[in-house]
Amino acid sequence: MKAYRTRTHPVPRPRLVAAAVMLVTLAAGGTGAAAGGDTSAAAEHQRASAATVEQVAMAGPGAPMSCTPKERREMLAEDQRALLEKLGDLVVLRDEADLARLAALGFDAFPHWQTSLTGVGWTVADLEAIMAQTPGKPGRLNYRPAGGSNGPHDGYDFPFVLAGWTYLAPYDVAQHPASLLPCVDRAEWFVHERGIHRYEDGGFDPVPPAEQRYGTAAGATSPAAQPPNYGHPRSWDVHVWLRRSGVPTISVVNPGRPIPGLDVPPGNIPPPPAP
Repeated sequence: MKAYRTRTHPVPRPRLVAAAVMLVTLAAGGTGAAAGGDTSAAAEHQRASAATVEQVAMAGPGAPMSCTPKERREMLAEDQRALLEKLGDLVVLRDEADLARLAALGFDAFPHWQTSLTGVGWTVADLEAIMAQTPGKPGRLNYRPAGGSNGPHDGYDFPFVLAGWTYLAPYDVAQHPASLLPCVDRAEWFVHERGIHRYEDGGFDPVPPAEQRYGTAAGATSPAAQPPNYGHPRSWDVHVWLRRSGVPTISVVNPGRPIPGLDVPPGNIPPPPAP
C-alpha cells in the first residue's frame, strides 16, 4: 500500500472543538462553556455502564414504535439512498483529492484525527449538519480504513470505504431525538459519553458528569481538556450501517467483520429507561 505522509491538516483544529461547542450550544440554548471534568466518575464508568445495561435488560423493551415493519424498512432505505446519492463515488476515498471533494460537501472535520476506532471506523464530521440534521443528512460518516489503526498523525490509511453514518443530538434522558429517525426506537439510540479526545493517539477518555443515577444528567458542558486535546458533552448517538440490500441496519458497532482500529474505553452505553 502506498505510504501517505502527514500533511498540514486540511481542517484547522478549532473546527474539531467547534463540534463540541455546537452540541453544548444546542443543549443550553445559548453559548456553550467548558466545565471541569469529574475524573473520579470516569474511574467508575465501566462499572456504571454495566449496571445500566443490566437495568435496561430488566426494564424490558421501550414503548412500541409508531411505524410498521414495512414503514421502518422504507424509512431506513430512503435514508441510505439519499446519503449515497449525495456522496456519489465518495463512498470510497482514495486520496487527499477525494478528502477535498468530501470537504466541499461539508464533511471536513476529523474528530479522531487520522485514527480509526474498533467497530466504529474513521469518522468525518459535517459541523453544519450537526446543527440541522435531517434524514439522509447525518452529522458524521464512518469509513473502514484499508489497514488497521493509523496513529492520529501518521497519514491517511487510504482507501477508506464507507461503512455507515451517525446521527447525534444533545442528551436528554427524558426524550430521545425521535424526529430525526421516527421509526428508530429509543432503545436503538445510545448515550455517547461526555469526555476528552486525546491528541496523542486519537483515543477517548470518558468523563461522566456528576449524577445520582448513571445516565440521568444531561452532561451538557464539555470537560476541561489540555490543548491540543478537546472535550465534548454527553450526546444521543445512533450508528446506521450500510447494507447492500438497500436497507441499512442499526447497532453501536458495525455488524459482520469488525472495522479495525484503536480500542478505547467504553464510551457508548444504552440509555436508562425514560423517567
